[in-house]
Amino acid sequence: MCCLVARLLPSSERNAVSLASRIHVIGYGYQLSRGIHAGCIADMDAAERSIRSVVAKAERAADVTVNEVYVTTSLGPLVSQSFTAGVDLPSGIVTPRDMDRVIQAAHEFAARDGQMLLHADPFGYTLGYESGIADPLGMIGDRLKVDVHAVTADAQPIRNLRHCIERSHLSVTGISASAYASGRAVLNDSDRQIGVTCIDMGAGATSAAIFSGGSFIYADSVDIGGNQISSDIANAFSLSLVEAERIKISKASVFTEEAACYTRQAVGNGGRDLSSPSFGHISQAGISEIVRIRLEEIFGELCDRMRAFGVTSMAGQKIVLTGGGSEINGAAEIASRVFGKDARHSRPRAVSGLPGQDAGSAFAAPVGLLIHLLDGDMRLEAAPSPEIVVSGHGYLARIGQWLRESF
Repeated sequence: MCCLVARLLPSSERNAVSLASRIHVIGYGYQLSRGIHAGCIADMDAAERSIRSVVAKAERAADVTVNEVYVTTSLGPLVSQSFTAGVDLPSGIVTPRDMDRVIQAAHEFAARDGQMLLHADPFGYTLGYESGIADPLGMIGDRLKVDVHAVTADAQPIRNLRHCIERSHLSVTGISASAYASGRAVLNDSDRQIGVTCIDMGAGATSAAIFSGGSFIYADSVDIGGNQISSDIANAFSLSLVEAERIKISKASVFTEEAACYTRQAVGNGGRDLSSPSFGHISQAGISEIVRIRLEEIFGELCDRMRAFGVTSMAGQKIVLTGGGSEINGAAEIASRVFGKDARHSRPRAVSGLPGQDAGSAFAAPVGLLIHLLDGDMRLEAAPSPEIVVSGHGYLARIGQWLRESF
């Protein structure tokens, strides 16, 4: 779980590189996420303590009091849907009110059957027989239609997440799907235009977002993440989760050639030598096999879901991995083999105030959320628009946002 507090500096530039350069992190905190499993609250008290602790660290570093937060989450399963919504035009000319009405109609259609709307992105308008209109404002017609891609999640876990945050005396200003936010941090404009899949590998869940034609067209998640790999290692070698996590971070690799170089590992805790006969063998080859099987399962399930949704052809030929789990040695190679596409690991763009050694893949989602807010699109769903406080140093958005490894 992590929290960033950032000062957002004004500029007339709009591309992603310049947006990242306008972010100045003035405080951050992060720690092991507790009380949350597969993106959902599993222990309200433990999750609240984690939230209070990580926000307090960021507040002390920034010397501010955080009242409102934006949140990224991989609450699953995410539901993607593309549809067309329409409204009649009484005046025969598209007005700002008509634009609001058609978007509201799309929101109401998407957020039904107990679903909570996370994103609703219009990617084209239609007036009469004329389609593919980017901005219909002021044009003439009888009926306005909009093509929308919406991402929703089950409302119950989101309500519990918001309740947990509010118990920490914080209000939730907006919620974003973590794969979308991560995509904003690690993908360039060219990737998003030609088609790319961003996979965010968190602790409790792995989520995917597809961008094509410059638009966000698909999102989904599976409730398997880095914690499950740690659990597999712990169960296989009778280790504690802390010991298994240490092995995963320092030694896990899917390459059997590398594994052959090691036969036993001294990974003891508190002076124990786990490679001694009394504790059994910790085989690097065995670790490699465990990691490979679990990664193949994660990527295979995401790949099957994309095929079923019919977006494989629009997803381009690139896979970009980010999130804490993506730093496992060989994860990109497994993804490339499963998807049959080029895959690479990527970290978020460098932002001022966040040391390079700390700005790893686990920070991709909160950094991407800051870029999203700077892009002038405050339309994160599930909450009203944020209040931006003007300071003597530019725009200070008093926002804290956290990313547990599975957010």
